[in-house]
Parts: sequence; C-alpha cells; structure tokens
Amino acid sequence: MKRLEAELKGKAQIERENREIYLEQIKLKAEEQRKTALESIKTAGNVIGTGITTLLENPNKILLAVS
Repeated sequence: MKRLEAELKGKAQIERENREIYLEQIKLKAEEQRKTALESIKTAGNVIGTGITTLLENPNKILLAVS
C-alpha cells in the first residue's frame, strides 16, 4: 500500500512538473510571436514611411504616381 502511495505521489509530482514546463513553453512562444509581430509592424511602417517621404520630396514622382 505504501509503495502504491509513493508511486502515485511520484506520478503526480511528475505531472505537475510537466505542466509547469508546458506552460513555460506556451509563454515563451507567445512572447516570441509578439516580438515578431511588433518587428513586422515596425518594418512595414519604416518601408511605407520611407516611400511616402521619397514620393513627397520629389515633385516629379508625384506627377508620375498621379498619371
């Protein structure tokens, strides 16, 4: 009986540890996805901003874009 109790306690401990590891992995993945999304937004903003600046700085390009 004691052996069974010890075995069940050991299994429960392992399951708790595995759960903690799993939750930590989820948190890390979510953090990485947030970083990737923010970098994508920043990159898109820079590209669009540079394009608009270039377009507005050169009146000839505005005429080409309109026509």
